[in-house]
Amino acid sequence: MNAFTTFLASISLVAAALAMNQTPPAESKTPKSSVADAEDVTPAPQSPTEPRPENESLDDQVRRVFRFMEMTGGAVIIDGRPVQVSTGFGLGMEPDPWTPQISGWSGSDRQQEFALHMPLWELTEPVPVDLCFTVEFKVLESGEVFAGESIVIPQGKKTSGYFSPQDPNRFGKKYNGFVPLTITLKSFRPKEPEHSTPTKIWQGTLVSEALRAKSYQFKASDAPSFVRELRSMLSKLAGIDANTATSTEMHKAMQAKGVKEQTSYQIYSMTSLSPYRRKTGASVYGPDSLEAIPFLVKLLEDTDSLPINPPANTAARSLANIGLPAIPALIETLKHKDPAIRVQVVYVLNHMATNERRGEMQPLVLSHLIPLLSDDHGPLREAAAHTLHRFVDPKAVAPLIAALSDESPKVRAKAALALGWNRDARAIPALAKNLSDPVDDVRAEAATALGKISSPECLEPLVRALKQDAFSRVRREAAWGLAYLKDDRANSVLLAALKDDAQDVVGAAAYGLGELKSESAIVPLIEIMERGRNARRSAARALKKITGEDFGEDAAKWTAWHEQENKVARPTDNNARSRFVAIERIARLSMPEQAKQLPHLYKNLAPHYMNQFIEGILSWHPENILDRTKSSGPGGGHRTTWEQQLADAASEMNPEQVADKLEIRLWLDIAARRRAIQVFKKHANATAALIDADLKSGGKQAVNRACDTILTLQLRSFVDRLLTIFMDDADPPEGVFRTLLFMRNISITRPMLERVEKDPKFLVRCAGLFQGPLWRRPAEPTLLKLLESPDTEVRYHAVYALYECRDPKLAPHAVRLSSEKETRFRSAAAQFASNLPADSFAAVRGKLLSLLNDEDETVRFDALRCFAEQKDPSAGPVILKLLRQDKLDEGYKVTVMQGMSKLTGSTFGYSLHNWGPGTSANKQAIKKFEAWLRTK
Repeated sequence: MNAFTTFLASISLVAAALAMNQTPPAESKTPKSSVADAEDVTPAPQSPTEPRPENESLDDQVRRVFRFMEMTGGAVIIDGRPVQVSTGFGLGMEPDPWTPQISGWSGSDRQQEFALHMPLWELTEPVPVDLCFTVEFKVLESGEVFAGESIVIPQGKKTSGYFSPQDPNRFGKKYNGFVPLTITLKSFRPKEPEHSTPTKIWQGTLVSEALRAKSYQFKASDAPSFVRELRSMLSKLAGIDANTATSTEMHKAMQAKGVKEQTSYQIYSMTSLSPYRRKTGASVYGPDSLEAIPFLVKLLEDTDSLPINPPANTAARSLANIGLPAIPALIETLKHKDPAIRVQVVYVLNHMATNERRGEMQPLVLSHLIPLLSDDHGPLREAAAHTLHRFVDPKAVAPLIAALSDESPKVRAKAALALGWNRDARAIPALAKNLSDPVDDVRAEAATALGKISSPECLEPLVRALKQDAFSRVRREAAWGLAYLKDDRANSVLLAALKDDAQDVVGAAAYGLGELKSESAIVPLIEIMERGRNARRSAARALKKITGEDFGEDAAKWTAWHEQENKVARPTDNNARSRFVAIERIARLSMPEQAKQLPHLYKNLAPHYMNQFIEGILSWHPENILDRTKSSGPGGGHRTTWEQQLADAASEMNPEQVADKLEIRLWLDIAARRRAIQVFKKHANATAALIDADLKSGGKQAVNRACDTILTLQLRSFVDRLLTIFMDDADPPEGVFRTLLFMRNISITRPMLERVEKDPKFLVRCAGLFQGPLWRRPAEPTLLKLLESPDTEVRYHAVYALYECRDPKLAPHAVRLSSEKETRFRSAAAQFASNLPADSFAAVRGKLLSLLNDEDETVRFDALRCFAEQKDPSAGPVILKLLRQDKLDEGYKVTVMQGMSKLTGSTFGYSLHNWGPGTSANKQAIKKFEAWLRTK
């Protein structure tokens, strides 16, 4: 046995397990028991003329559930029926159905090797007896018999494995190619079983139909040149001849040079004559397998030694796993004379570029990838364009725009993909032009890219593509792009797309109409529910977004609701301008006339504006809402001023003229909101009565409408009423929670705490509602107690409820949370610490420093925010490192800038919008920050 190595062929067993829909099992063969070591067991009679087994039903069960199987083609054969194996491993990782499970070599040197693929077995159901079999292979052509490793399966187990000869070396040297054989299993009683003493052994014999094994023989004289190069590299690494030394000698020599044991085995396998062993050797590499890098890079040449999933693919995947240390060798290999190898290298870089690595990889690889866009080899240009979508950089935009005119449609498509991820408006004209490309996929990628860029300039080409393109994928991507734009001008074309023949186009159009909150889409969306499950699901989501109601996918309920709603007159179109004009007209009426229109305003016109975010970050700008060219005033808002400006305009302009001044949807919506609020405040009692009626009705749309109005007008008299609804209803309308959350009323905490004391799981529903009322306050004892709850969800929500508290009692909890396994708890530790009084933070800061180097990115940035908030200099080096990076996610940029400002009182002129040390202003800012750090 020391002349060969036996290993489980993972892909073969995974393929079989996929076909049987179960996990690949552990090896289930017995150890060294054999017939000679066992008590004889008379085989159960098989002939119809002989007595039948005593327990006929058990015998039938064993024969039914024990299966012999072979692999053939791309399928597993089960009971003579081919079952296709699903693929999708990436990098061309289709499973090879004849991958050997056993390999070895002949003779004292490595000049000849063999490999065996043996038939498989499976016990598909547990049986109430122990199955103990000797195994015998009979080769059909020669009649030669080989003993196999015995099998022991304890009762009650469901498992599988492969058959193995006791002497694989003899079998492997004897045959080459497919070997038809039968397998006979005879029950026996082992004297020293591996697992437990069998208590009841099934007695009988099982004989397979004709199956095939496959034997491979590999000779050094036939090996490709790169194998000889690999062995030469191994000889140099180990300091002894890789062609003559034994495996034990090679491993000892490599380990003496500092190579880890596992890595030495893998490198040795990569120098095998067998492509199957080379493929196995190329797998399971991580960042610490540095000695393997040159061998893996050389193995990228091994592209055709196997018909399916050659070793080059496995080597590529391992290099991607190793990551940054492999980049220099990969960049050097981009000079290889074979363009196919260079393509492999580029795709390795693509798979290596995970979210965590991109920032460090970009300066190392970008300058090598961009020139490949003009290489003579088409597949290499395609690979480069595809990989550039991982690296968002302005320097790549112009070359990628040029690649949109490449002679290869695959290059044009991948260039569009990369430009979409860059989101650079410079690409819009060229992408719009490619919407007329003769190749469907090129047009589709161009539409996708325009949708990602989401500039107003993208509207017209996307509308044209949605209306005119014959390829459904292009229309679908155009519809998605219009959805992301959220431009009212797309309303009509999205409505028309609901009649498209392709379900995915209909789904994208429905989503877009939901984003627009298009009331004119309500009836068409209800109608498309009859077109199938996908359309029904898409329509239901859009309708919920537009109306605030939720009748699921029940078209009848939506229809009934709509008929009821239409008993009240509604505006005839959904245009932002017409909505503003309608509200402006009501605002100009006399008080008695306004009172008559108040229900219409409340129910039909105002709900579109009744949420506190409609004015967004523009609420402080401009000084004059009707003349936005004037400079803005001081921060703090002009909303009262805007109201007066709109009221004053009523004496000089008609509603349509005011709308002309407002021009775009943003300002039309803001103005409509302010005018509606004016009217509601004038009729406070009548407005309260309308809210009261909505709350009493219990309908989700009505309650949400009432909640949005309460929140907008800050009507605190309704808070207790909303809390009652929230606590009594297991699934209250979403507006109830939202309103309670943003009203931040301390009065709601006591009833909730009383409920939580009785039912701690209620905290999972209400935790967020504690944050506002408890802001900067001491922690509630009830919630502190639940920080020790054995229920993980209750414990986490107790943490969440206390997020905004400022209490020294939270210091030890912050320390404990910092070592939790779950990321969310470690993030909470940073949040707790950021709110601690300075002396309490100082007492525990040393135990929290590990959060700045946490394995999770979110935790690291939460910790950065915490230490900066506490003005702790430990945040400084972290901020400095991030300022020196060329790229950073947008959300994290804000965290870094805020952290620097909190820590130092200044951002030193560093530009949030031109991140990185590339600009002179940022270089100066970094120097100033470094100088500040040196003073600490």
